[in-house]
Amino acid sequence: DSRAQWTGITSITVSKLGWGIWIVLGCERIGKTIILSLRRSIMIWIWTLYAPTTILFFCSWLSLWAASNSAKHRFVITTTSFFTILIIAISNKWNVTRTSYLKAIDIWNLQIIAFAFFIVLQSVFMTKKVVEKQKISKRIYNFGDECNEKTQWFNEMPYYAHLPERQPAALIKIVDYIFRIILPIIFLIICTVYFIHYTYLNKS
Repeated sequence: DSRAQWTGITSITVSKLGWGIWIVLGCERIGKTIILSLRRSIMIWIWTLYAPTTILFFCSWLSLWAASNSAKHRFVITTTSFFTILIIAISNKWNVTRTSYLKAIDIWNLQIIAFAFFIVLQSVFMTKKVVEKQKISKRIYNFGDECNEKTQWFNEMPYYAHLPERQPAALIKIVDYIFRIILPIIFLIICTVYFIHYTYLNKS
């Protein structure tokens, strides 16, 4: 009824549990004023941001352990995971009020996107290396008489000259080792510090 006039609210009922960005801690009525105490819900962020992006990151990391002949499939998995993480981060960012400072969700988005991008770079390097090896293996060499001369010269060499030399570790192998072993360790350490820090701030 448009003719009705409200002089005050006698009671208010709110749910303290539910699926939403905010959790109602309590409410207080002072005259005609209702004061609500709210806190950001962590569960919605766990299911819509933290859990999906973490799972996608580890899926892209596990693809690094695939055989070298499946480098192209590895590249597809890592790039798909990266862009999916990027879309999830952007979509969740739109639901958060803009502030002049970095929030916990902003820091998480930056670090998860950065780590996923590093894995994409590693996958690009490995794919490039595999393609180069395949091109070299497909070349056909015709040695002819020169091959016979080299074979005779090789047979006349002393035995110690035939021993293989110890080759220095290739740069691609070092990079591969770093991204397979060291990168996830750094990621876990940063995530542990991140959650401990913001859990402590939330309690305080």
